[in-house]
Amino acid sequence: VKHFCEEVTNTEVQLKWPNDLIVNGYKCGGILIENMDKEVHREKVIGIGIGVNLVESPENVNFKASNLKQELNKHIERDQFLLILDKNINFMFGEWKLGNNYQKILKEWLIFAYRLNKKVSLSLPNGEKIEGTFDGLDTDGGLILVNGDIKNIFHAAEIYEGLS
Repeated sequence: VKHFCEEVTNTEVQLKWPNDLIVNGYKCGGILIENMDKEVHREKVIGIGIGVNLVESPENVNFKASNLKQELNKHIERDQFLLILDKNINFMFGEWKLGNNYQKILKEWLIFAYRLNKKVSLSLPNGEKIEGTFDGLDTDGGLILVNGDIKNIFHAAEIYEGLS
């Protein structure tokens, strides 16, 4: 989705852990993955949300939000947008199925990680806030947060720009 947004907008897109797209410092989209347990097997539902040509961006959100039209100051054609998205998603799923490979994807993700090696504040699912330096991702995608000599790994949290 990151590559797709860059192809359509010709603008660098950063990745905010675990699943947000950042353009010019604003959240413009994200990916939601939900597990659905069925009696016979387990399924995943993947939702992709990208603010494209919104009239206005949402207010009262935890992270400043925008949309591609506002950030690029131009209208984006929906049909072109969807064709390029489809092409990019099919390519990445093909790479994943071929085993080309998780480590490659993880390494590339880190190149474009928002706030990597910088101070961040995390909001945990239980409401607790924790601060430290975003030090990378572990082998299963958990966020590594370092605070002094203490290193913790989080698999569910919301990351904020700086210290609260």
